[in-house]
Amino acid sequence: QGAITRDGNLLFVVNAGDDSISALRIEHGTLRLQSRIRSGGHTPVSVTVRGGVGYVLNHGSDTIHGFAYDRAGHLRPLHRSGRSLTPNPAGGLTDAAQIQFSPDGRALAVTEKATNTIDTFVVRGARTGPAKPHASAGDVPYGFDFDRHGTLVVSEAAASSVSSYRLAPRFHPVTSALGDTQGAACWVVVTGHFAWVINGASSSVSSYRIGKHGSLSLVRAV
Repeated sequence: QGAITRDGNLLFVVNAGDDSISALRIEHGTLRLQSRIRSGGHTPVSVTVRGGVGYVLNHGSDTIHGFAYDRAGHLRPLHRSGRSLTPNPAGGLTDAAQIQFSPDGRALAVTEKATNTIDTFVVRGARTGPAKPHASAGDVPYGFDFDRHGTLVVSEAAASSVSSYRLAPRFHPVTSALGDTQGAACWVVVTGHFAWVINGASSSVSSYRIGKHGSLSLVRAV
């Protein structure tokens, strides 16, 4: 999730095969390649952008790296912006899945499937602090999205469940591992008061209602 993301008429894409990021400009229904830079690590899988600054998640090196962009789609690396994810205590990779800015731009979140961890990074200007690890409420946290109030909604593939969290003033779960009766909840998109969850093993879409303070209730598993 987040392998392609958009800011206005610019489209940002990760290229896992050659460790790069591309920016394309949308013009009259067609795409034009504007710029390409190195991702700063290995096997980029997810990218997030906001207001001229972006961050890419490198699955193969368990790192994030920042870049800047202008309205024409020209990219440049942000020096000294690389940060490591929380290491896997069992050794090996964390199997990181997605990176995304919070709606206010003050934080980045990253899901790590192998360690059942959600890393957050405080963002100041264009730079981030070190990773802060948080235990996932369910096993194998995968895709996620934010609602406009900053509620983080995360799918969990192991039991096909979904959890919600608040990041501030401290990271804490609101609804923990609410199952959707389907198989392998993998990707999440939030629109308004609803979270839509794609279940990879059951070829289905589940809907959750997001309450005022971030609580979740299952509406339908279709």
